[in-house]
Amino acid sequence: MNKQTIFIAIFLIILVGGVVTWFALSSKKSEAPAVPTAQNLNQPAPTAGSLGSEISEKVQNPIKDKLPSTAPVGGVNPLGGAYQNPFGR
Repeated sequence: MNKQTIFIAIFLIILVGGVVTWFALSSKKSEAPAVPTAQNLNQPAPTAGSLGSEISEKVQNPIKDKLPSTAPVGGVNPLGGAYQNPFGR
């Protein structure tokens, strides 16, 4: 066999492998859920008994009323007079 025949055979094998791979991956993408249409968006969302409502009922915030005040030292700024900007006069 000459080199040209070998290169053509290798090229065809790579080409067939690429086509098979593309076909396999494109068939998996077609199984993805469809884009919501206007008809689907107009339907009301399920509220009673849905997964989200069940989760929100079970979740509790343990530090709901125990958060500390964000103002340090009773609302006084401890760095109020520490630095004077010489260019701000």
